[in-house]
Amino acid sequence: MDEKGSFFVDFGQSCPTLVFLEKGNVQSFSRIPYGINENLDSPHFVDQDIQLGANDL
Repeated sequence: MDEKGSFFVDFGQSCPTLVFLEKGNVQSFSRIPYGINENLDSPHFVDQDIQLGANDL
């Protein structure tokens, strides 16, 4: 935790999430990266990463 009370994680699975915080209202949008695998030996290791980044899925 840093001096502002924030945590930073730089490992593990990720799911890009956008959160809007407004008084009396919270909105959250996520994009699950299907088909991405952290196993380096898998044939599916980041096989869809380029498509995901190009908004092509």
